[in-house]
Amino acid sequence: MNDRFLAHLVKHDKISPGDLKKINDIFHSPWFFAKSALSLGFISKTQYEKIATVSADEKTAKDIAKYLLAKRILTTTQLAQIGEKHKNDLDLVKNIISELDIIEPARLDPEVEAFSEQIRREAQERRTPLAALDILLVCADKTFEEVIREKLEPLGHNVTVHNDAIEAGKAVDENEYDLVVSELELEIIDGIQMVGQMLNNYKKLYTAVFGGDTDSYTLPNRLYIEERFFFGDKNNIERHFDEYIEKIVRKKSGMQGLADKLAAADAPDFDQAEIIRWMRDVRVEYSKDGIYLEIDPEKVPRPHDQHRISESDKQKYKGFIEAVNKKLADMKIEKIDTRAVEMCVWYPWKKAVKIAPPQEQSKDAAASFSLSEDGRFVLMDYTPPIGRGRRLNPRNLVFKVQEVQPEFCILNSTIENVCFSDRPVNAAPVAEKRDASVEIRISPDGTEAFMTLRRPYGGKPIRLKQVRQLIKDMGIKHGLDKNLIKEFCESSFWDREICIASGRLPVDGRDGSVRNVELDDYEERRQSCTGVNHRIVQAMEKVYAGDPIIIVEPPTDGIAGINVMGEEIPAKPGKPVKFATSTQSDTDATLILGDNTELVLGGTRVIATIDGMVKRDGRYIDVSPVYEVDGDVDYSVGNLDISGDLLIRGSVLSKFEVKASGDIHILGSVEDAVVQSGGSIYIEQGVYGNEKAIIYAANSVTAKSIEQANVFSRGSITAHSNISHSTLVAYGNIETTAKNGFIVGGLLRAGFKVATSRLGSQAGTITTLDIGTTINMADEIENLKSYMLRKISLGLAIANSKSDADNEKEKEEKDDEALKGTRYEGIHIKSYNLFFLKWIDNFIRKNKNRVPVFRPDARTVPYRITIENHTYPGVYLRIKGMNFVIKNELVGKRNFSLSGETIVESV
Repeated sequence: MNDRFLAHLVKHDKISPGDLKKINDIFHSPWFFAKSALSLGFISKTQYEKIATVSADEKTAKDIAKYLLAKRILTTTQLAQIGEKHKNDLDLVKNIISELDIIEPARLDPEVEAFSEQIRREAQERRTPLAALDILLVCADKTFEEVIREKLEPLGHNVTVHNDAIEAGKAVDENEYDLVVSELELEIIDGIQMVGQMLNNYKKLYTAVFGGDTDSYTLPNRLYIEERFFFGDKNNIERHFDEYIEKIVRKKSGMQGLADKLAAADAPDFDQAEIIRWMRDVRVEYSKDGIYLEIDPEKVPRPHDQHRISESDKQKYKGFIEAVNKKLADMKIEKIDTRAVEMCVWYPWKKAVKIAPPQEQSKDAAASFSLSEDGRFVLMDYTPPIGRGRRLNPRNLVFKVQEVQPEFCILNSTIENVCFSDRPVNAAPVAEKRDASVEIRISPDGTEAFMTLRRPYGGKPIRLKQVRQLIKDMGIKHGLDKNLIKEFCESSFWDREICIASGRLPVDGRDGSVRNVELDDYEERRQSCTGVNHRIVQAMEKVYAGDPIIIVEPPTDGIAGINVMGEEIPAKPGKPVKFATSTQSDTDATLILGDNTELVLGGTRVIATIDGMVKRDGRYIDVSPVYEVDGDVDYSVGNLDISGDLLIRGSVLSKFEVKASGDIHILGSVEDAVVQSGGSIYIEQGVYGNEKAIIYAANSVTAKSIEQANVFSRGSITAHSNISHSTLVAYGNIETTAKNGFIVGGLLRAGFKVATSRLGSQAGTITTLDIGTTINMADEIENLKSYMLRKISLGLAIANSKSDADNEKEKEEKDDEALKGTRYEGIHIKSYNLFFLKWIDNFIRKNKNRVPVFRPDARTVPYRITIENHTYPGVYLRIKGMNFVIKNELVGKRNFSLSGETIVESV
């Protein structure tokens, strides 16, 4: 098959790898081989049907061909003719692709024509013929000889032919050949054994062996073997012969080049060819009293005195001794007397010299096969190898077993174990007769039954009645596919598992569940206000007494299943929803009902018992009373101090104080005011504090933006868009969530993490970030007080330093403003500023020892500063007391973390 053409189609997406596998499977299938043999008239239709039913998983086309050849159904010549149908032919490939309907013939024809032109062009550009060689051809097959002559003689090579290995060995002794080409299957010994013996005597001999039925061999001493059994040798020789001849000649030229280099380097006169000739006259004999070495003194000149010969001759004899010792080592002769070997070389005796104690001569392993008396087994007798003897190839023995009984099941593992045994084995069963059998398996859940048919090996076939009886005995009766069973048995689909019966799995009942009722009290507000952060609004759920807040779905019973034996498989009923109250400690409860909630309507609804705000925290739900302000917190409302949650539909205006023990939700903004919460604070439109605003939350603070404000949180602080010129202190994290959010100016202290998109500004605004250090909230607010006093004092100093040349109007305004203030710690302060200072004093007095202190050493969370896009100069970073200054603009994502006692930057 033209592999190059198929590779071309795959490369250019004409066919997929899956299509390529389909083509290959058809090309090497027993069915395709049998079809070719039938079309040539070499086998009958009955034989064709028998071969075609063999599974490709058990026997390949190669195995079928070997079997038919051994049974003399086909001859070697007929196999070669069948091989013509499998040669490297584009038309054959085209027919298979069209037959599989992979590519339409109209689209494939241009591809075939273009590729054929490429092959012809490559043939014209082939390299020049090789130099002429003297070649000895050893073969018993006339077709083989004919093909070799056709390949070699037109190139100018001289070819001498011998038909058996003995005559070829004599010819090699008498002549110097450049190359010995042998057929693998000779009459007395195979080609591998023959060239192996030649190479033991003539190390510089080049050989090539073609033919055979195993994968491949690699023997030493430049032995090349190309083994392709598939339908005769002719195609393989034509395809591969030139390549192997070129390899051998290149090696031969390389050896000659090495010899030329040695000569050019004034190497000693070391005649390797003469040593090779001497080695022909070295004989090793085994006897009862020892192993003897004999060197013919007529063929190997006696040096007489090894101390009075030329240096070149001395080197030659030393090389000869090394060659003899190598030969003895290859023969695995033990306890060699090296002195005796040297004496035999330097002073050749006319009789053999004993060089080693008695040893057994090497013998190859042997095996014989016979049929057992009851005709159920093929038995193997095995004799292990001795010394350097070769072991048997288990794959070669398979065909010998089939010659005794081709229908039996081969026990490959037994053959392999015997072949690697070091002891004789008698009557080992290596093939056995087997009747066809059926295996039925029921799945662990009982809802499926599977059947597998095992092929017969020389035994009885499977019968439908036998299969039906086994199914009945196993009690399989529900969902049985009788037509499929009949079709499967009649078609003899061996070793394939199919589902013959199906039941039904049970459907377990659905557990009870709870579903939140969507409370959209602020839907109209969300639609009318632009720029509203919906995540904050959705956190507020207003409810009225009697309104449902939870819907409870009851559990279901489930649907029972049935197995293939007709038995019912019960379904598991769903588990009901389990409730608990806040006063109970039930870890298995699905829902914990808190204050102002009640379970009604047979346990299917949870309602609110008061007007208020719904709070959901995992499994816990309750309703708390909520105080609402319909508009802004201004002079019409005044300062607020309430118990519970607080909802302000407007904004908190300048110099007002809002305080609540629960959560505070502000749909507007916060100006320079004070907002204090015992829970969390949500500010829809942001904080614009004029450097005076104070925001304090026992939990978290969330706002659209924070500008010129002082924010303190024992949880985390989150701004949607930006944090600018503010002081922020949080036990948790500080971050901006918008894609273009930024932090610029001010001081930010966080427990674990600060994250934003941009940090600092191009103008180099001083921005300080401090994370992972101890935070005392009372001390932080007291620091704010010190900062405000310093700023007030600085402002008064600037005002008093003005020139007396100020106009009268300006003096009058300053006097009026002074009358509105009072003294604080010796400083004349406006009532506007005094408002914030008094709140700070009051907070410190009440919370100095009550607010917990954040201590980072007690936590294992990593400390990190993350900037997604830009980091500008003027930014000062501190992590657990270690400092880092940003001196240049950084573009792209940056992470700053602590490694040991150093802040490291990572991208």
